[in-house]
Amino acid sequence: MVKPGSIIGGFVIALSVAIQVITLVEIAHYYWLLFILSVS
Repeated sequence: MVKPGSIIGGFVIALSVAIQVITLVEIAHYYWLLFILSVS
């Protein structure tokens, strides 16, 4: 039997990881656009 607390904890960890990944992708995308604009 899985405790409800561990489910919530796992969900919070997954959510925080997802937010970090999305943030990194957004930053990389932004710098990539700046790079293309500066080169062209």
